Amino acid sequence: MPSRRPTIELLGNATPKYTYGFINDFSYHDFTLSFMFQGVQGSQVFSQTLAYLWGGLGDMKNATTTQAVPENLWSDKNPNSNNPAWSSTGHNYNGSSRYVYNSSYAKLKNLSLTYRLPSAVTHRMKLNSLEVYVSGQNLWTITPYKGYDPEIDQQPTGNAISQGQEFGVIPNPKSYTMGFRLSL
Repeated sequence: MPSRRPTIELLGNATPKYTYGFINDFSYHDFTLSFMFQGVQGSQVFSQTLAYLWGGLGDMKNATTTQAVPENLWSDKNPNSNNPAWSSTGHNYNGSSRYVYNSSYAKLKNLSLTYRLPSAVTHRMKLNSLEVYVSGQNLWTITPYKGYDPEIDQQPTGNAISQGQEFGVIPNPKSYTMGFRLSL
């Protein structure tokens, strides 16, 4: 009798089909506006975070996820739900295609506005140049991903097995900076 090999079904692909970016600077008199858009298209992520929070905590009424639906788990009384049913142990955070999401995104990664003081002013201050700037990072994201941030860093371990899996990854923070650059 021939041995039967188990079949393997791939669920998603963490490698994007396309990666893109756009960087530009606009200058007008002493002002410069710089920006960077970056994104990926055609990648998927298995969200272990959402699988755990939606299906495995037990008491879901206190869960805080972006779109948690704890009362909407599958049951005989709720057969039209797409959230997996509870197992006999009361937990259901097993791997499921339910938690594979499109992780394509477009982000405004950086936006910066700089003002260069006129040379007449800087010469009186005995400086070659002085610029004042404000900037922001990770300001805006467009994505169908249901988790916190589709731009995950393949887990802290960075190994090949965990690619495309997200579990408790800290999202890229929005940050704002003000400062100056001077040249003596």
